[in-house]
Amino acid sequence: MILIDSIHDILRSILASSRYDHSLRVAYSALELASRWNEVGHKAYLAGLIHDAGKHLTHVDAVGRGIALPPESADLYDTYPSVWHALMGPFICKTLFEIDDQDILTAVQWHTTGIAQMSPLAEILFIADFIEPGRTGPECRWIREMAKHNRAQCVYAIASISINNISKKNKSIHPATSACQTYYKSQLSYLDYTNVDEILNKSSDAID
Repeated sequence: MILIDSIHDILRSILASSRYDHSLRVAYSALELASRWNEVGHKAYLAGLIHDAGKHLTHVDAVGRGIALPPESADLYDTYPSVWHALMGPFICKTLFEIDDQDILTAVQWHTTGIAQMSPLAEILFIADFIEPGRTGPECRWIREMAKHNRAQCVYAIASISINNISKKNKSIHPATSACQTYYKSQLSYLDYTNVDEILNKSSDAID
């Protein structure tokens, strides 16, 4: 892995300032969550810092930078452009930052869609990206409170919110997000997941 100062320099060169600031907030939020849940802090911070490294890259841009992408990259970009940067994150981060820690790379890969049976680090990044202090939506506030008590409930809630939002926009839901929602619901008590569902239903009624 290259030096952390170099990682910051590269991120500042490829991200808009607002996106770089978001990445810093996610890194510190992930560090805080890792401390709360007795996970490795420096890995959480690094995953948060680099999670959006490919946010402003297209498939063509990435190839032009010498990033070796898998054959399905172009099709994924066409089908799921908003989550492509995450799905291709491991390839981007390996090349740009020389990171080979699979736990970090996998967390980056699923930070937007989620997936069933995520590692603790992946769960932390998934949640940190949603609750970092720059997020101001009403869902963020109650999930921040939820994060103090129940990590699986947080993941289920975030996946459910994502599916609701994507459905309203008539866009394609990545199968990993559906798998994430289904799996984490199965890990919760009836009371825990119905509490989430009731809050989301009330939010939808208020919006409609």
